[in-house]
Amino acid sequence: MKNNGINKGRVSLGAMICLVSYFIICIIIKAFGLDLFDITNNIAWAVDFSSFVYSNIFVLTAMQTIFLCINLFFVLSISAKRYDAKKMVIITLILYIPTFGVNLLCNYFRLPSLISTVVVPFIYALFLVKEKTFKEYLWLLLRYILFSIFIILVELGLMYLKVSLLKFNYNVGNVLNVILLNLDLFVIYFSTYFLLKYTKLREWVCNLFNKNKQKKED
Repeated sequence: MKNNGINKGRVSLGAMICLVSYFIICIIIKAFGLDLFDITNNIAWAVDFSSFVYSNIFVLTAMQTIFLCINLFFVLSISAKRYDAKKMVIITLILYIPTFGVNLLCNYFRLPSLISTVVVPFIYALFLVKEKTFKEYLWLLLRYILFSIFIILVELGLMYLKVSLLKFNYNVGNVLNVILLNLDLFVIYFSTYFLLKYTKLREWVCNLFNKNKQKKED
């Protein structure tokens, strides 16, 4: 877990704490009547920037692809069991170009976003499986489906918490609002990734499945 004197676990834990702190501070600020989403809605340059992004399909696609590639790092790492951060960062950067192309086609022809957010990432994951066996592909499919369902529920939960329950003034047409909401999602992504990579949670889940398998065989 150490590399050149750097404890990767502690660095990752620090990053996770920073993200969680942002989430908590955002809620505390809202409790005192200040809304970060509302503040960014009233910044002139932010409004102009949002108009520029949403009026240019290439800039919009580039921004969407950046968010999607960040998501890909976590989705592919967890579903394909690839926890080498350096390799996954390189792979994600390489995937930026084809992902940008797919997003551009979806935006231009108004295709369903599920193609770029669900179907294409799953295809990527298929190529990243270490053991090219039918059994491992089934496990990949199960992990991918479970993690995707988990993220969808988290996204719905975040929208309900911040928009419906806490009444944050979220504006989907404001780029800064979108970034702030994505930071909330990254809290969940990073927390899940940290727990699976640096704790015994992944080992416990694997042992649980192995025990159930042995019981069925007996």
